[in-house]
Amino acid sequence: MKTRSDIADSGGQRRGGPIGSARLAHIFAAGLVLLLAACDPLPIPTPPAPPPAVAGGTLPPEDLTVVNLNALHGFWLGAPACTPETDNCDAPGRIGVLMRHIESARCPDVVTLQEIDLRVAEVLRAKVPSVCAGEYGLHILRNDALTLGIEQTAVLSRLPVVDEHLIDLPSFPYVAHHVTLDTDLGRVDLVTTHLHAGATNFPCLLAGCPPHCDLDDDDARVCSARVVLRHLGTHAPPDSIHVVTGDFNAEPGEAAYSLFLDHYFDDTHLLAGNPECDETHRTSCTSGGREPPDDLYDPAMLDGERIDYIMVRGHPGCPVHVDTGADLDGDAVPTGNWANLPLDPPGSGGLVFASDHSGNAMDLHCG
Repeated sequence: MKTRSDIADSGGQRRGGPIGSARLAHIFAAGLVLLLAACDPLPIPTPPAPPPAVAGGTLPPEDLTVVNLNALHGFWLGAPACTPETDNCDAPGRIGVLMRHIESARCPDVVTLQEIDLRVAEVLRAKVPSVCAGEYGLHILRNDALTLGIEQTAVLSRLPVVDEHLIDLPSFPYVAHHVTLDTDLGRVDLVTTHLHAGATNFPCLLAGCPPHCDLDDDDARVCSARVVLRHLGTHAPPDSIHVVTGDFNAEPGEAAYSLFLDHYFDDTHLLAGNPECDETHRTSCTSGGREPPDDLYDPAMLDGERIDYIMVRGHPGCPVHVDTGADLDGDAVPTGNWANLPLDPPGSGGLVFASDHSGNAMDLHCG
């Protein structure tokens, strides 16, 4: 397996000069035309349907392991209980819990994180070099103008990252982060994102949606899903493995989730044979059960909805084949939920959860 030990932390700031009144008038006029047109969404460029995805059975030796977590920024404006004196609800302690989960999973190839504000990013820079023998490169692309420094994403990779950039999403403060990976399975184009929550999920007419979205019916969340899919369709070759991770703020069956299935992605949690989140399968849920900070110390607190995912789309040269939740190849990365059980023994000050979300894991092979 190829490894990468350097720490990379890039800036994603964009600069521009003043906008003249004539240009503003043109922009306003163009925007008004688009709003009045209320056009239907444009088709999303999509590769041909891949071979059917499978799970379990005899697993080929080469694989790609990915884990994902909304890490809870703990910034008081977005998480009122995390007041300034709590240090982002004990960001160092929570990231310490996360690092223990990563090492317990034997250092997966890739770790994707959402809700990385400036303080959590600072803690990651301090802690990542000492986890898993320093094999992870840390990739954070900053664009404070879009994210207010609250809603960045991070990618920890033991594999070479050959390209990366931000994908601007409609409305603020969310973005998506695209990395191209050199893996034993070939090229992988991975996007990690946090789609809009209720408070910022404006209708497209208010969210500044691009014209290829449905300006009549889409909201910012659904349009953002279209933007991610369109980006992969135009920037990632069809013979690459496409992976999308993150907090979609959408349960199965909702529009933002269904768009990915409609474009040949598989929900790896279900593909691996795991039960759907419900009252009898709370460990399959990823959110909606823990309120920071107190519930992060309570091992009895379980989640109540599933809104976080790892989606994958294969190609004819690599039909998707995932391990099951039983971890058939014994690599400590079963496909399904991850970092969803209380840490034992607890971490700093009795912390048993790293976040108010639970994570996801995928052990991917080519079938």
